[in-house]
Amino acid sequence: MPNWTEENMQQAILAMESGMSQRLAVKTYGIPRATLQDRLAGAVSMKEHAADRQHLSEAQEKDLARWSHVQEALGLVPTHYQLRRAAEEILRASGTPKKLGKNWTTNFQKRNPSVKIFQGKILDSKRAKDVTPDRIRALFEVLDGPFSVISGHNIDTIWTRQVLLKG
Repeated sequence: MPNWTEENMQQAILAMESGMSQRLAVKTYGIPRATLQDRLAGAVSMKEHAADRQHLSEAQEKDLARWSHVQEALGLVPTHYQLRRAAEEILRASGTPKKLGKNWTTNFQKRNPSVKIFQGKILDSKRAKDVTPDRIRALFEVLDGPFSVISGHNIDTIWTRQVLLKG
């Protein structure tokens, strides 16, 4: 990984256009001499070079990142699977026959570091086995006491009673 950024490269090129020597630009901005020479000769950045291999356009990736931020604001941070499915849906809707690669989600997150992805945690088997209908019933019996009515609204729902409390 280089110790310089694209911004450093642009500053070095501008400095050279203003009269700075190539040797001083290399030293000042920490860019390898050969890389600076290549860029001056018309080579493009790695990001620009990789753009034609991207499955989603830059605008589509921005839309996907925006969707992810909305989900996060709603408290529903998307999982790797959900993010990948959303990207596949964008590709399908645009009529692109391309398939996403194995590491697409990881690379998308590198390109969009503000995007958060929910990392699931492995549940201890003992903890999972300890959740039984009897324990759930006991929990709701405790909650039925002081929290059963808040502001005149019953917090229990038909669904809770019918689904969770069936034994």
